[in-house]
Amino acid sequence: MELFVKVFNRLGVIIDYLFTDSVKVEDEQLVKQLLMLMDARTNKEKEMALNLVKLVFVYLDER
Repeated sequence: MELFVKVFNRLGVIIDYLFTDSVKVEDEQLVKQLLMLMDARTNKEKEMALNLVKLVFVYLDER
């Protein structure tokens, strides 16, 4: 969990995740936010981010 907090803090998106219950974000907006976050990143950084997302989904599927 500490790793995710560090990643979210580094990406500057933790506030968005804290308020996801109170603000409905459309799928298109989510995709745009992801693309903006990935825009200036190297391929290695993008692969790392993708692997983190996959890990989160595996965790969610197991719950």
